[in-house]
Amino acid sequence: MHFDQALQQFGMHYAERWRNAVENRYAKDGLNILTVSSPSRLRDNDGNYPQIWHHGQPTDNVIVLIHGLTDSPFYMSAIAADFAHIGFNVILPLLPGHGLNHPGRVFRQLKHTDWIHTVDAACEVASHIGKQVSIGGLSTGGALSVHKAIKDPKSISGALFLYSAALDIGTAEQLLLQTEAGRILARLSDQTIWLEKTVVDQVKMILDDQAAGASNEHYGIGDNPYKYSVFFFEGVSQLAEIIQEINEHYSDTPTKFSDLVQPVFAAHSKTDDSAKLRGITPIISNHPSGRADLFLLEDVPHASVVLKQPIISDERHEEYTPANPQYAEMSQQMLSFAQSHLISSPVTTHQSSHS
Repeated sequence: MHFDQALQQFGMHYAERWRNAVENRYAKDGLNILTVSSPSRLRDNDGNYPQIWHHGQPTDNVIVLIHGLTDSPFYMSAIAADFAHIGFNVILPLLPGHGLNHPGRVFRQLKHTDWIHTVDAACEVASHIGKQVSIGGLSTGGALSVHKAIKDPKSISGALFLYSAALDIGTAEQLLLQTEAGRILARLSDQTIWLEKTVVDQVKMILDDQAAGASNEHYGIGDNPYKYSVFFFEGVSQLAEIIQEINEHYSDTPTKFSDLVQPVFAAHSKTDDSAKLRGITPIISNHPSGRADLFLLEDVPHASVVLKQPIISDERHEEYTPANPQYAEMSQQMLSFAQSHLISSPVTTHQSSHS
């Protein structure tokens, strides 16, 4: 498959689901940008669109960067810019159920295999626009990246880049997989408040919320232009399924992650309550070749790890998601890792204006 054909295939993956999918191509900051939009389906902001940032030809390295649960490719844009400006082609897929005007309708029918199919499609495109394919992502995107790397290792010839990877979501995982209570509790907009309220209060809040949302076709959209205001149960439960499949992969293996063949860079906050740090540490300690780095952050909120700049309301100037104050240091270590393990000749890096 030629380079241009691969770009067209990326658009066709989404056109199969959106009848009025529109492909857009333009140049920005010295890069070629391809996005796929849908006026009737997607929120009207290109940060919600699946996209490819490329150099007009195949490159030595390409990376697939996957956003987290309830957010959008925009959250990965600063990371994408860092990689693009050291010569990578970058693919930013949009996971099913995300970036939509009417998310509730899709999430009710969502399966984790839908996400896996989209990741597989992105990696297939990546294999035709870059020699070495790396993969990474935020939270759920990180879990999907690990899932792809262990289930289909030959397709990931580069490295893994994990940001707040959701490989252990604590008691939430058991609730979601085993009990009806999980169906209710997962409707909370913030998992971190589970320990702060009684179960009765939680159930009442969710039932009230569902009653209000039943008559609102835009339920879950909220004010943040790049992220939903609720964690839909169906989404969190499918994340739990992905984590369970990863764990089952190692059910007969004495050492978890001892079969990883790719170098791994991970960034994680010590105080992350949504994705436990204990989920990522075995990847670092058990990596068979030792080619694994962990950048530990201090008191950085879960989704903020990948943000160079905060997401701010244009009208009220309120922060929806704060920036990572350690982003520059994290980026420097991340790119040094890429330089050491993926790039044979030195390149000049600079901080991008993307955020």
